[in-house]
Amino acid sequence: MSRFGPIAIGVDAGGTKTRIAVLEGRRRLASQIERGINAATVGANAAANSLVHAIGQACAAAACPIEGITEVAVGIAGAGTPAIQRALSEALERAFDPARVFVTSDAEAALAGVGSEPRGGPRALVIAGTGSIALARDREGATARAGGHGFLLGDEGSAAWIAREAVRMARRSQDGRAEPTALAERFAGRVSPTDAAGFASLFPLVVECAEGGDKIALALFKSAADELARAALAALRALDLTSTPLPLGITGGALSSSTILRTEFTAALRTVAPAAFTTELEVPPEIAVLHLLRTADGITS
Repeated sequence: MSRFGPIAIGVDAGGTKTRIAVLEGRRRLASQIERGINAATVGANAAANSLVHAIGQACAAAACPIEGITEVAVGIAGAGTPAIQRALSEALERAFDPARVFVTSDAEAALAGVGSEPRGGPRALVIAGTGSIALARDREGATARAGGHGFLLGDEGSAAWIAREAVRMARRSQDGRAEPTALAERFAGRVSPTDAAGFASLFPLVVECAEGGDKIALALFKSAADELARAALAALRALDLTSTPLPLGITGGALSSSTILRTEFTAALRTVAPAAFTTELEVPPEIAVLHLLRTADGITS
């Protein structure tokens, strides 16, 4: 007989990192960090296989049996459409039958962790990690989003976007088409990436240049903050929440690793939506997504 009770798995899969919580009741047995997973980029089948493997690794770390899993809740990048959510849900249901399975986007999972009212109250969220997106939700549960269109079409203000713009400015400087910048030295001799994850990996170099006072890098962070504030404003405006006092959660690797970006974003947000106040997430997304699963099932605890 297993020494474990029912096991719940909560997953927050972003473009760079995947965080997994293994829980027995309210007790966290293990926390696992894996490589990022974007369902829109790699496809539903590959994303499902990566999730199954990562969950297996997390269970191994907790020394608990896969057969004991009763709940699997996943918030994953690139799962903003019903078709991808359905494909992932079906794959996970097969892998962990008879566990209850819930799949949503990583942004929806993070939004559920904003504020102290887990089942009500207006709230908003800005994520700036590998990609970027803004979400808002009113008291009735209506949701609006802005951004989140992917690396080729948008993701303004994200780590990948900032780094791509930094590389572009560095190349212009090296060509003599723009003023000198420390970015040119940092990226000299480097082969430019071709995807979002590759550019995001260069983000710390841009942070170093900005913290060193390079005015081109600093201007990029100001521009990124303005773009994120515009996205937040668009989501709030869609639900007529621009004058409503509400918590606006900020999360993602770019915001968490750059004081300059956070400070600039807070200032930009104060200008366009002064009633919103920035806050850290009350509940981590890998736990908040389990709350969403249980709410969908009508479970209150």
